Amino acid sequence: ASIRGSAPGQVEIYLDGVPLNSAQWGAVNLAELPVDNLVRAEIYRSGAPAEFGAAGIGGVVNLVTRPAGAPRTSLALTGGSYDTWKTTALRSGRLGRAAYLLSYRHLQTRGDFDFTYDPGTRFRNDTDDTTLTRENNAFREHALLGKLHLPTFHGWRLSLQDDWYLKESGLPGHGNLLYEEAAFDNRRHQVTARAESPRFFHGR
Repeated sequence: ASIRGSAPGQVEIYLDGVPLNSAQWGAVNLAELPVDNLVRAEIYRSGAPAEFGAAGIGGVVNLVTRPAGAPRTSLALTGGSYDTWKTTALRSGRLGRAAYLLSYRHLQTRGDFDFTYDPGTRFRNDTDDTTLTRENNAFREHALLGKLHLPTFHGWRLSLQDDWYLKESGLPGHGNLLYEEAAFDNRRHQVTARAESPRFFHGR
């Protein structure tokens, strides 16, 4: 994400108020987030609410997912070219006075499409161009989002959220550099616990 021409690493990304930017990577890949459950995106171009802490130079984007508790069950299966499959499942509701949400997404593809291969010639030369099938371009992705809101206890509201993501993918290369075995795995796992109370002190 880039706001007002800023670099992606200068934009702070939050998922339900939880920061996702890391000191190692800086920028956040929005394609890895659970957009299937997204209900809205809050974008702050300059100042941001105090609950987000220090806002990034480029602003703040807070992605808000479905709330726990609303009765809902869904299951979807989608297929496409190059052995592409996507499965999504969601269940939310209540257990007594507690509210929960559990969502799972699986996406995979071979990505073995045909393309014109130019073996690194600097200028246009159709005589050495050949048509190849893209290899080592497959990936498999899993995403799990869980929420649990516990009953209010002496004015305190307690909640837990688990965001887990795994992507295993090949690196096909580019230009005249074609990789047959290079791979890249990406993992993310964040568990958040919140305790909120309308007031800390009781007086007369």
